[in-house]
Amino acid sequence: MAKIVKTVEVRTRVRVAFEPDLLPDDDWRRVFYDIRTPEQLAEHFAHNRVVNGIQSLSALDGFADRSDSDLAVEILESEVECEP
Repeated sequence: MAKIVKTVEVRTRVRVAFEPDLLPDDDWRRVFYDIRTPEQLAEHFAHNRVVNGIQSLSALDGFADRSDSDLAVEILESEVECEP
């Protein structure tokens, strides 16, 4: 029997709150990612929570020494649509 294959679109809005000192400096960027603005960092956190399922800040590259309470990611809404 053939497998059923469907394309599903998921749109999720999240609210990201983090301590200002989480914004990377030049030393951090040389080792990890080229994140320079609060918006880029918020996108990084949101992507890792929603797409990669990472639930804690300390599980992310470059943040192992940080308290999980320094970051909050809240799902505000999510829509799911499957193509016919």
